[in-house]
Amino acid sequence: MKLFLASLLMFFSSHVSASCDDALDQVGYRICISQKAENSAQEVKAKQEELLNKIKSWDQEPEFRNETIKLFKKSIKSFVTYKEHQCRYEWSAAAGGNGASSMGAICTIRLNQDYLKSLNLQLSWYEP
Repeated sequence: MKLFLASLLMFFSSHVSASCDDALDQVGYRICISQKAENSAQEVKAKQEELLNKIKSWDQEPEFRNETIKLFKKSIKSFVTYKEHQCRYEWSAAAGGNGASSMGAICTIRLNQDYLKSLNLQLSWYEP
C-alpha cells in the first residue's frame, strides 16, 4: 500500500515539483513546494481579479453583467471549497506519513494551474 501511495505521489507531482527536485533535503523540498503553492494561489487571485474587472467593464445590459458578476463570485467561493476538500482528501492518502504536507501542496498547485487555464479561457469571452 505504501508503495502504491508513493507511486501516486510521484505520478501526480512529477510535473508540479520538477523545479523542487534539486532541493538538498526533504525540508528544502517541502519549503519549495509550499512556496510554489503560495505563488500559484497568488496567481489565481490576480487572474480572478483581472477577470472580474473585465466582466465589470463588459458592454452588456446591467442586469446581465450584474448576474454574471454575482455568479462568478459564487464560483470563486465554490472553487476554494472544492480545492480545500480535494486536497484534504489527497493529503489523507498519506495516512499520516511524512509526505502528507507535500501531497497537499502539490494538489493545490495542480488544481490552481488547471483553474488558471480555465480563467484564461474565460477572459477571452469578454473581448470586444
